[in-house]
Amino acid sequence: MMWSRDAILSLRLVGCKLNFEVRQTVKRLRCLRRGCRAGRRVQQRTACRTVIETATAAWGIPVISTNRHLLTNSSPFPASFRDRTSSVLRTINRQQSSPLKLGVFNARSVSTCGKSQAIASWVTDLNLSVVGLVETWHDGPDTPSLIACAPVGYVYMERARPRPSEQACSTSSNHGGVCLLYRDRLHARLVNTAQYSTFEHIAVFLHGSALKSLFVVIYRPGSSTASTIFFDELADLLNLTTSYSSVVVMGDVNLHLDMQTASSTSSFSSLLAANNLVQVVQSPTHTAGHLLDIVAVGSGTAVTSVNVPPPFLSDHSMIDVALDLCCANHHGFRSTICRSWRSFSYDDFERDLLQSDLIRSPPNDVHELVIAYDVTLSSLLDVHAPYRVIRRSTRPFQVWYDSDCRIARASSSTLSYNCLTRHLEEPVLHPATSLLPESDRLLEENDCRVRWRCTAALV
Repeated sequence: MMWSRDAILSLRLVGCKLNFEVRQTVKRLRCLRRGCRAGRRVQQRTACRTVIETATAAWGIPVISTNRHLLTNSSPFPASFRDRTSSVLRTINRQQSSPLKLGVFNARSVSTCGKSQAIASWVTDLNLSVVGLVETWHDGPDTPSLIACAPVGYVYMERARPRPSEQACSTSSNHGGVCLLYRDRLHARLVNTAQYSTFEHIAVFLHGSALKSLFVVIYRPGSSTASTIFFDELADLLNLTTSYSSVVVMGDVNLHLDMQTASSTSSFSSLLAANNLVQVVQSPTHTAGHLLDIVAVGSGTAVTSVNVPPPFLSDHSMIDVALDLCCANHHGFRSTICRSWRSFSYDDFERDLLQSDLIRSPPNDVHELVIAYDVTLSSLLDVHAPYRVIRRSTRPFQVWYDSDCRIARASSSTLSYNCLTRHLEEPVLHPATSLLPESDRLLEENDCRVRWRCTAALV
């Protein structure tokens, strides 16, 4: 029996099943051809058949192992449709961080005429974020001259030199004193350290605006030579800073650091090196031509610039240094005045209004009635909803924060406020709550925490 190609193809179109003898004849004539697509499908079907479930105990977790392979082109959309679609991912340009600019200055009394205003101008003109002041000669945090050193938007932490008991009421100058000025948008935490006899210091941990660093302001009086006690106490202080990832030590140590052969200089340099600190100021900082002031940072901290101008406001230079500590760009704030409507109670306001003269004995004259109405309501609102100052950041929103996000945020805030402050007669319940028994549902309706969870789920 002879079969032609057309005859075999006609049988394929009919869809009938060939018997065994015909299939063997087709195979012998080498007319049987299987494409690569059919081969992949057969392999996939074979791989999907092999599924084994392991036998586990009653408390165990059954494990199913299979040789099923993940298809590389398993997409629910055709290729033509994927080519027409675009990715929803968008690149958002983050705000670049700027170097942290800090200053160090030995003021030798901030109470001198005009020196406080000059320090405040220096801070604002150079846009310094952190400033260390030594020899402030102040008595406490409420010293007027020290307050005048802080420009608008800055606060400070200080430590005055303790006066002896016999000079507690004295009006003479209190020498010494250290202070750390910083921006008010930074969060500060005073680090408790031991009190040392050879130098004054203050340690403050600042964090915020992508900054997390420990700042130590130190002042050693120059009236006595540096002894071994000073280096021992300084080593103890620096040992406490090793637990912080970023440390900045600045101030006046009254050591001639420009004289490399001096024993005190070598001891101080070796102490800094032992704590992985590097002195970045290398120019003379005193009118006598010596290097007395320090700004020591970690060896891994990049220094952008160091400026040591000639002394003019004191016998020490007003040093400013820019460090690469990833301090985010600062944005200003605008203040708005509004009433505290969140604390407003309608029942208390109504009770006081009924007891006022506007309700009990209103004036007969229309002009006087309008005045009484305005005065009464204004006075009651000042009591129940007083004015308050709100600080709003002028930082622009990100690109993805559009009008839809703003509306959703306002809606969720309104729902959260209503749920926390108002007593709902028919509380909104989570859909899963309707499946509970009636007794359990009544208990949950009286639970404010359940209301909050339900409302948050709906938001």
